Amino acid sequence: MKIELNDDQLLCLQVCLQNAPTPYDIAKKDIKNSIVDMVGEPPKIEVEPLRMPKYDLTRFGIHD
Repeated sequence: MKIELNDDQLLCLQVCLQNAPTPYDIAKKDIKNSIVDMVGEPPKIEVEPLRMPKYDLTRFGIHD
């Protein structure tokens, strides 16, 4: 069986495979890994982490 996927559909499938929980009976058979081997892993996106905001909470008795 051959299935044709466009780029958006392939990316959706790759991300869903990485994020979806695998039922125990399927995980034992290593089915998910064989599918990931066929379609590949989603691309890693590097983003700058969010900075923690600084709040003055001393009026509530909270100090650094």
